[in-house]
Amino acid sequence: MINSSIDNNKPVYNDIFIRIIFSLFAAHFIIVYGDSADISTIIRHFNYYNALVASFIIAFLVLYYLWLITRYLDKKLDWFQKTKSRILAQLLLGFFPPALIAAGLAAIYFRMYGYTISETGYFSADFPVILLFIFMANLYYFIYYIVFHFWPAKHPKQHTEPARIVVVNEPEIAVADEPVLRVVEPTEKEWREIYIVNTATKSIPVKATDIAYFYRTNGCNFLRTFVGDDYPISEGLKDIEAQFSSEIFFRINRQVIVNIEACSFFSNGDREGTVVIDLSPPLIVDKEAKNKAVATVSEDRIKSFKAWLSR
Repeated sequence: MINSSIDNNKPVYNDIFIRIIFSLFAAHFIIVYGDSADISTIIRHFNYYNALVASFIIAFLVLYYLWLITRYLDKKLDWFQKTKSRILAQLLLGFFPPALIAAGLAAIYFRMYGYTISETGYFSADFPVILLFIFMANLYYFIYYIVFHFWPAKHPKQHTEPARIVVVNEPEIAVADEPVLRVVEPTEKEWREIYIVNTATKSIPVKATDIAYFYRTNGCNFLRTFVGDDYPISEGLKDIEAQFSSEIFFRINRQVIVNIEACSFFSNGDREGTVVIDLSPPLIVDKEAKNKAVATVSEDRIKSFKAWLSR
């Protein structure tokens, strides 16, 4: 199981056991790869364990470097906001240097036994496999990052204070000097007024009144401000809906929660019995394509939506 802690909404990759297992597997695979002998025969020789220890140390050091550089790049280049720069940096710092480190350590290992690395079949047999493992390690950290940011966050359930029965004396109402029972209603729920957007480099407080709407596209959740800024969010729309005032925000369908101030007007849709809303700023879920999406009110929410607007 992968455990992670949150520091400005960045994964810290507490995966030491995964790196150990991955290093051990990679070391074993590299040793037996291309060997025609049976595995039971290979593991009975002392040379196998000698090579296993050396290969494990090399693999673990390479993964440790990759762990360090990935955490560094997470702080400098967010995968979502600076995708192209992050891909380039990941190649320049997370792929080529580990390959050079692996080759350099292997050269030292061979030199200890009186060989030069060019005299062995390292670059023709082992090195391509090592490059594949480095690529897989980079892919693992990328998937870890994506899952960390978009896995639904768990929040403690909000408890409403139950009604309390309080005994008070009201002599002006009671005929006799007997206590009167009064039911005290639970306190009104406090809605969220600030939403903290966490990126790889900073945390941004966004006022609820500045949020035009929350929306979901391609399996990811975002909020868009009235000035048109988009921020990825890790919480699901169901959790968002429960946190913000129902007088200001309304969930029109499974993909969109709108601020009443963002609703310029609404009209009947192309299909009978449907309602569409003109949002400001426009609902564009693909900024590169600049295709304006239609904010349609779900059929079962139309009555509630109209009541929400005309309250």
